Amino acid sequence: LRNRKRFSIILHGLGALCFASLFFIPFLPIAGNYKKIILVAAIILAYICNYMVSNIIFHWGNTFVRPANRATYGALKEMISLITGAIVTFASGIVVDHLMGIDNLEGAFVFLGISILVYSVVDLTLLLIMKKEFVQPTIADNLDGTSPAKVEEKEKFTLILKKLFKNKAFLAVTLLNTFRAMSVAITTHFLGTFKVNDLGMSATLISALTFLGMGVRAAVSIPFGKFTDKTSYVTGIIVGMFFNLFAFISLIFCSNNTWYLMIIYVVLFDISNAGVAMNFINITYNYVEKKYFAEAASLKNAMTGLGSFVGALIGAKILDAFGLEGINFLGFEHFYGQQALSAISAGLIVFCILFAIFVIRPMKTTGK
Repeated sequence: LRNRKRFSIILHGLGALCFASLFFIPFLPIAGNYKKIILVAAIILAYICNYMVSNIIFHWGNTFVRPANRATYGALKEMISLITGAIVTFASGIVVDHLMGIDNLEGAFVFLGISILVYSVVDLTLLLIMKKEFVQPTIADNLDGTSPAKVEEKEKFTLILKKLFKNKAFLAVTLLNTFRAMSVAITTHFLGTFKVNDLGMSATLISALTFLGMGVRAAVSIPFGKFTDKTSYVTGIIVGMFFNLFAFISLIFCSNNTWYLMIIYVVLFDISNAGVAMNFINITYNYVEKKYFAEAASLKNAMTGLGSFVGALIGAKILDAFGLEGINFLGFEHFYGQQALSAISAGLIVFCILFAIFVIRPMKTTGK
């Protein structure tokens, strides 16, 4: 791309407009079937735009951060995102509940659509005032950074892909990320139904657990980031996956009589996400040249999405096999399919931990 900033801003803005349009499409004076087609098309286009530029924008922001502080920066960014997201969600929920309470569904849709447009304008304004990529001084440049880095000729995308597929270290990290995503998808995709139907949790309690998880993740993000900067990305991932393992183990024993274990699961799972999410993105810098980061991260995300999809399919098949009432197992009168999924996820996480320790950790870092 000749101008990544312009490309990112245009697609990011288009994606935001598509998301906002979802709340206005129902008011279009056309037949219901056409509305559905437009709705699906808007969702697909929104996600395509988002995923095409998310890694470019992430790398763009990281060019202003010293490599030794990337984990802390990512943690701070995540903490701010979680806190603002919680505030916006809570405030929007109050307004929507009020509008729904007075039987004004149309007003609720318009409010959400306009809100997204306002957030999008602020977001795009911030992107517009950001400078172009900052080039860290290298040996070839003056130490004061006054001499710009040489502009390299852009390589073809197919050539970049060939290089990435020949990069064994990058492929190993991608494999680890894919299996971790699969283990999470097997369990988490069906937790909502488990909480309501099997544990009998109220909507208020579920919301409280969600906010608890967001609060815990926000609280531990920066300490986790500082720990990672002092050690390594792979160490942060390993520690995070141990919390992931303990979370799934607690969920194995969670039933309608031990519903409180869901609280432990939420806390441990969100701690694990604080240690894993950003580190799985940043670790790409260790094994891929910086100029290939966007392409490498996109390829890794695609494989992660595939792993999540496969995990969800496996989880659905297992749940069908267990049925609604579950089975008698290990002293449980009703051992639900969700508990079996948690056991499978725990097993996959053990594999991921061992893979990270014995395969990823010994590998030499080649990126910057």
